[in-house]
Amino acid sequence: MNQEESVYELNRIQRYIMQMRPLLKKNALFSDGTADYRQPVEPKAGEEVTIRFRTARDNVDIVWLCTQDKKYKMKKTETEGAFDYYEVKITLGEEPFYYYFKVASGMLNVYYDRYGISKEKRDEYRFCIIPGFSTPDWSKGAVMYQILVDRFYNGDTSNDVLTDEYYYIRSTSRKMDSWDQCPSDFSVAEFYGGDLEGVRQKLGYLQNLGVEVIYFNPLFVSPSNHKYDIQDYDYIDPHYGKIVEDGGELLKDGVSDNRKATRYINRVTNKKNLEASNEFFAELVKEEKQNRSMGILLVYPEFYLKKNQNGYKYKEVLALTDTMKESFLHYAAFVRREQEEETYRMPISETVLGQIKSGRKKEVYMENTYRLGYECMQMIEAYGKKKKMESIFLQPLKLDREILEAGSLDALLVR
Repeated sequence: MNQEESVYELNRIQRYIMQMRPLLKKNALFSDGTADYRQPVEPKAGEEVTIRFRTARDNVDIVWLCTQDKKYKMKKTETEGAFDYYEVKITLGEEPFYYYFKVASGMLNVYYDRYGISKEKRDEYRFCIIPGFSTPDWSKGAVMYQILVDRFYNGDTSNDVLTDEYYYIRSTSRKMDSWDQCPSDFSVAEFYGGDLEGVRQKLGYLQNLGVEVIYFNPLFVSPSNHKYDIQDYDYIDPHYGKIVEDGGELLKDGVSDNRKATRYINRVTNKKNLEASNEFFAELVKEEKQNRSMGILLVYPEFYLKKNQNGYKYKEVLALTDTMKESFLHYAAFVRREQEEETYRMPISETVLGQIKSGRKKEVYMENTYRLGYECMQMIEAYGKKKKMESIFLQPLKLDREILEAGSLDALLVR
């Protein structure tokens, strides 16, 4: 080896030694959207937010916060015990702010997103801050209990899905004989018999657990046990509710044509069964409201709202938590939709009000969520009295500079 080669080899070894670091402690890398790693947790448009990231102590060289087109070098601001904490301050615009982290330790680079550590960046798992988003007060600290009804408790065996009642995807429906039976690998058509009567019978048990909110999986007419593939958004599935008129044939062995599943057709399309199921659920909600302190929360599908050229039509709303009476604006717009004009839930943010005053925005349209809340309450009371529930029609409220200066909508705005 000549002198030139020796110098080169020495430099190479020296660079290698300089780049050596302790083994990257991947389990120490962490960040999320809580107050420990984001302040404020729910920032508004134009507000500065501090984002933090944790690493093992003296274990990395650089941490970046990365967006689609920018990288922000984070500063180590704190060392506590076995951890270092890095942070960066970002001023938000009006659009959602997406970000992830890149960590460098010696020659090693890794990425960190909502799903943890990755060798490659994953846009679909980026963190996101939505300026102006606010978590409803009723949910903060509330003890929620999620119920997949079929797997909860069988309170009424007369509405059980029967074996061979209908065909779904790859097999006919199957009634499980024992709650001790484990589901198969593909179990969407296996039913254990849980229903809303079973929930009603266990309300006291749930209250004794300290449950404050029941979070239901979908309850509407659907052939699966999880009921996310809903067939009829207007009615509670009679297999969860009430079957007052039964009859028809089960599928014969080897048959997959549901036109011959006459018992299933009768159960889930007979208007008496459907209306009885809706009525039972309304009574369940009413009983819970009167006798206990828990609320009931349903998550509605995005296309539960129908729009025509004049406004928005909210179809039958069956259940609301007690707290909705006080702060319905958090619930009323339970859909996201695409539309031509820009529409906001009330209250309108300070940023939008400022844009209207300055002329940068000509007009916006607001959902009258207060009136919607009142209307929904009226519907629930009517349904409890066995009166016909009608759909709600609401015209969106227009807000422009002239209306703002006139003060005609002041009662609906939070400044």
